[in-house]
Amino acid sequence: MQTERLAHEVVVRPWWRDHSFQDRAVLPAVETLAILAEQVQMHYPDVDYRRMRSARFPRFLEIQPGRGTLALEIELERLQNGTVQARLCSRLRLTAMRRLLVHGEVTFGGGYCAERWHSHRRPPRPEALLSSEQVYEHYVPFGRRCHSLKGKLHLANDRAWGHVWALNDLDQGVSSCLGSPFPLDGAMHMACVHGQRKVNYIPFPTGFAERVIHRQTRADRRYGVDVVEISTNRDNLLVYDLEIRAQDGTPAETVCGLVMQRAG
Repeated sequence: MQTERLAHEVVVRPWWRDHSFQDRAVLPAVETLAILAEQVQMHYPDVDYRRMRSARFPRFLEIQPGRGTLALEIELERLQNGTVQARLCSRLRLTAMRRLLVHGEVTFGGGYCAERWHSHRRPPRPEALLSSEQVYEHYVPFGRRCHSLKGKLHLANDRAWGHVWALNDLDQGVSSCLGSPFPLDGAMHMACVHGQRKVNYIPFPTGFAERVIHRQTRADRRYGVDVVEISTNRDNLLVYDLEIRAQDGTPAETVCGLVMQRAG
């Protein structure tokens, strides 16, 4: 097995600046996946980049004010089973050396698939309803260019459901080979809100077990989302399964084992 290291520069998209933690703009996890998927598609065209597993996001990649581009290093490693492990990294300049920092890692390809989705029966009525305005004012402190959750968010003990919009008017041309980033980002917002009912902090995504893109999400379209809590452990680490559905009810994306926990 050999690791290929690639210098890669990306243009900072306007909506990334509204994706913030403690008043610092950080690269969204969905965009980390898109950047890596495009490199896998380019260098390993035989690998199915729509199937992902063993993802982790160990640290934020901060976007400095005024920066128009990000200088990245991409590591691609072909594994013995034919999959490709990809990492998104940056270099930290120290006094006498430069340290490589990993911000995202995921394995692409393989014969697995996220078919464990178990669409639990929804309760006859939600325990709570929140408007999208309430979500972004009180629970998910992101700027308006990240506001993909639309309408009412329905909340119950073990799940949340609602609709997200694949934004287009705020930032043209954001779709990648994975489709629009906004539906999955909005689904994570739902998990964040649901998680805050269980823990006393704002949980962020730090990894997932599997993600399958059944059909690309498209700009200017609405998608239904179900978020089901799988577990909460003693350290308040939350695990969810997500399903994103097109308007005809067919699945667009499935994510299993999404880990939400305290950032830092």
